Amino acid sequence: MSILLFLLGFIASVYGIIIGAGGGFIIVPFLILFFDTPSHIAAGTGLAIVFLNSISGIYVYLKQGRVLIRQGVLFGVAAIPGTFVGLFFVQQISEHWFQYGLAVLLVGLGIYITCKKPPEAAEVCHTSSNEQPRLFLLLVIGLMIGTISSFFGIGGGWLLVPFSFIYFALMPTEQRLPPF
Repeated sequence: MSILLFLLGFIASVYGIIIGAGGGFIIVPFLILFFDTPSHIAAGTGLAIVFLNSISGIYVYLKQGRVLIRQGVLFGVAAIPGTFVGLFFVQQISEHWFQYGLAVLLVGLGIYITCKKPPEAAEVCHTSSNEQPRLFLLLVIGLMIGTISSFFGIGGGWLLVPFSFIYFALMPTEQRLPPF
């Protein structure tokens, strides 16, 4: 069993770091389905794994110049209060509804990503006239992602990357940034 958990953690970590999602969306359902882990324990374990994966992955992404530090800090600061909201709600909900919500969320996201095509000319606007609404949107999305990701224990990259970066064009997906 320990070997299976180690392999699961390794595979989820590698895949999660590659796509910028941490791997919690793999770990949490697996713990619930195959190890009969209570939802709140699986969520907490998932968050711990996502945290460790994020710490290990950030070094390489920074070195490659793939991190928008200012926007990342804004998302992170906005996500902090959301994590407390998510943690409160996960303690209030039954196992059944937690599992149902997680399934609907993951299947819905998969369908959305599969069917939705990104805008063809998604450019990030850096003009000062657009900065205030964009800043507000970054903070709102950070708060939502903090709440949802801490509730389900799966991190926020799985939601942040497709919606915020690709479809809302808040951040570039291919552009290389200068190392800091």
